[in-house]
Parts: sequence; C-alpha cells; structure tokens
Amino acid sequence: MGLTFLLIPLALGFCFMNFLLINTKLPNQLFFKLSISLPIGFGIISIILFWAHLTNGKWAPLVTERIAILIATTFIILWTVISIRKFSIKAQNRNESSLWKRLKQTVTSPFPTQSNLKLLCIAVTLILFALNVYDYIRYFLTNSVSETFLYGGWDARYFWNLKASFFVREPEKWKRMFDPVLSWSHTDYPLLLPGSVAWGWNWLHNESAAVPIFIEFCFFISIICLVIWYFISFSSVWTALLAASVLLGIENLRFWSMTQYADIPLSFFMTTSSIMLICAHRTKETTVLFLAGLCAGFAAWTKNEGIPFVFWLGIGIIFLMLGKHSAFQNRKKEALFRFGLGLVIPLTTTFVLKIFLDHSGNEFATSGQTAQQLVSKIFNPATLLTLGKAYFVFTTNFHQWSGLWILFVLAFLIHLWVRLRQEVFILVFLIFAIELTYVPIILTSPYGLLVQVQTSLSRLLLHTSILALIYSFEIITSLVSPLPSTQSNSL
Repeated sequence: MGLTFLLIPLALGFCFMNFLLINTKLPNQLFFKLSISLPIGFGIISIILFWAHLTNGKWAPLVTERIAILIATTFIILWTVISIRKFSIKAQNRNESSLWKRLKQTVTSPFPTQSNLKLLCIAVTLILFALNVYDYIRYFLTNSVSETFLYGGWDARYFWNLKASFFVREPEKWKRMFDPVLSWSHTDYPLLLPGSVAWGWNWLHNESAAVPIFIEFCFFISIICLVIWYFISFSSVWTALLAASVLLGIENLRFWSMTQYADIPLSFFMTTSSIMLICAHRTKETTVLFLAGLCAGFAAWTKNEGIPFVFWLGIGIIFLMLGKHSAFQNRKKEALFRFGLGLVIPLTTTFVLKIFLDHSGNEFATSGQTAQQLVSKIFNPATLLTLGKAYFVFTTNFHQWSGLWILFVLAFLIHLWVRLRQEVFILVFLIFAIELTYVPIILTSPYGLLVQVQTSLSRLLLHTSILALIYSFEIITSLVSPLPSTQSNSL
C-alpha cells in the first residue's frame, strides 16, 4: 500500500481549498492549493479522528475514513455547482494561466538588464536551487533509515507516536493516553500529529515506521513550496528559488525535519496563517482570513505553543485593521468574523482535550512551584542575562542557521531606513511576540534553565525561522523589485 495513506488527506485538503478559495483573487491558486493541501488535510482528518474516538470508540477508524471521504465528496460537489453558476470560461482560463504569466513577467527580475550578467545570475540561481534540492533528498534518504532517525527522537517515541498508538491498538480504550500515570508523556499535548500518524497506521493496517517519517517530510516540503509560492506571487521567481535554496540549506531545519517532532508542522501552520494576513491585506479578500484563522487553530491543535500564537495573530489582525490604509476599513466586523470562524473547530477541539480529558495538569501546575517562585525566576537579572546570551549564541551559530538570523537583523535595519511594504512588519511583531512568550516558559521550567536551553531553544527558534526568512527576502528584494500586482500600502 506504500504511501497511499497520503491520498485521502491530499484529496480532502485540495477539495476544501478549492471550495474555500473559489472567486477569490489570491494569485497562482493552483500552486498554492497543491502546496498546502496535504497539511490542511491532515489537520482536518486528525480532528475527525479525535471526535470519532470521542463518540464512537471501537469503530472510530472506520468512521473517520468514511467521514473524510464524505466531506471531500461534498466539497467537490459544492465546488462544481458554484463553478458552473458563477465562473465564466474566460475568467477560469485567466486564473489557470496566471502562474505562467507571472513566470514570464518575473523571469529576469530583479537582476540587471545586461544580458551576460542576467544569464549568469539565472544559471547560478537555478544550479544552486537544484543542488540544494538534490542535497536535501540525499540527506533525507540517507538519514531516514538510520538508527538515529528511523523511529524519531525522544519526543517522537515517547510523546507523539506513543499517543498515536493509543488511537490504533485499542480504539475503545484510547482515553488511557490521558492516564495521570503517563503524565511524563505530556497528556495535555494536542493531537494533530498523533492523529495524522494514527490515520496512516489505520490505513496501512500496521504501525509502519515510514508513516511518521513521510508525514514530517511532507510538512517540510509544503513549507518549501509555500515559500516559493509566496515569492512567485509577490516578488519574483528568482527570489523564490533563492529563498527556497537558503531554506533547504539550513541545517537546523533539515535536522528537525527528520526527528518526527511536532515543531515542523507547527512552523508550517504558524507561517501559513501569518502570511495569509499579508495576502488578505494585499488582495482585500476576507476569505483568506478564514484560512488564517483555520491554520492558527491547527497550530494550537499541533502544540501548546500554538495557543499563545493564536492570541498574537489576533492582535496582528487588529494592528492591520487600524492601519491608515487598511484593506478592511469598511469590513472590519466581517474580517474578524471570518478569522474567528476559522478558529472555532480546531480551537474548540483543543480546549475540549485540555478541559475534559486531561486530568494530570501541565508540567508547571504540577511542579510544586509557588507563584512567588515563578515570578522571582522570571525577573531574575542573572537568569535573564544567561538566556539572552543563549539566544545570541544560538542565533549567530552559522552552522545551524546559515546566517538566517543575522540576515533578519540586517533586513530589519533596512526596513527602518527604507519604509517599504509596511504590512510585512507584522512578521517582525509576530516573531518577537512569539519568542518573548517563550522566555517566561523557559525561565520557569521545572527542568531548569540549562536543560531547557539545551533541549528546546533551537526548536523554539525554528517556529519563527520561516517567518524570519520570508521577511528578510521580502525587504531586501523590495529595494530593487516592486510588488508585481497589488501595490503595497503603507500602514
């Protein structure tokens, strides 16, 4: 059966995106849908799986499969009906060819017009991208079967895949994953990744090690494709290839894409929901805000760190709406409603798990630390200085990040000097807000500051690294390459 477990999530995600984005002005829609369909499909299926277990127990795997197919079929029928009624052949042909028009328009941007230099730059960029793709595929094929990565890292074996096994082995007893005896496995963790793995194991009728490996791989490839789509749509093809090349070469991202942890999926959903804010601002499409809310909800359903992200993203939307040239001056209520509507199902599912199923409490509630002790840890100058030094050491580690965070600081300084594309400043806000949210968590961890820094800081930086890359390339290339279609408005 191989990788057939990917087909239903892919079809479900694509059909859902087809229905959601019908009649919207989001550029290069086919490429965009293909880029994010699989992660969206896994998000939907994991929620179906959770509710099926909650209500049906023993028959949950079969119910999940039938409901997923039914929903996909429903979206196909709805999309077909609406397309017949509202789309003209001319408009459809124009939308389908938009990607190829953009390729023609941007093939030489933002390089100089001298033919020899232009050809040299084009050749170098293509070769660099091809080499990085080859190198990552070789890295993946070599390491995915190694003893280090075959069954994932510690968290994969004892948190994520362990939870997936409860869904699969005895569906009627799946709630045992919340037993306080297993509190060391973080019973309060959300279940998007375990649900996705359980879906694959149920489909294949065995707990194949290939399932979590390829789920993580697909999320990482979706991130690459999303970055390429974004820059093809709002900058140039060659900016897209350069950004993707840098992304493929970052050692920290490559490493964590092999560990079967939930951090790569979390990074995908954080990135998608964040750039959807920018896309909504540029295209003036409130429907895109529904997708932003949905992906933010999926981020909360992926990892606990996604819950504060939902809050900061909501602040970001308000920030965009209050801007002088907001795209939603007369549609603020509609925009907020659509964003909130996208959040409802995944966020509700997350809180149902935390309120009604998990009885062990999180690691902070059960650590025995008093409120006074927690406050003293957060505002201790010595520990704050230590953590600041750790952030500096980690972000300036060229081997791990290929200079990404140095490039981010440079882009930020340029942005302060040349105030172009002000809407992308929302990415800076989100990066700092997310990382600052992690600071008190690290400082008050019952495991101690040193252990927390050694085991989690690089992963916490990973969550915002794609946003940092997009922001950096957006600002630096904006100096020589204007927005291709919708001109950026200042806030």
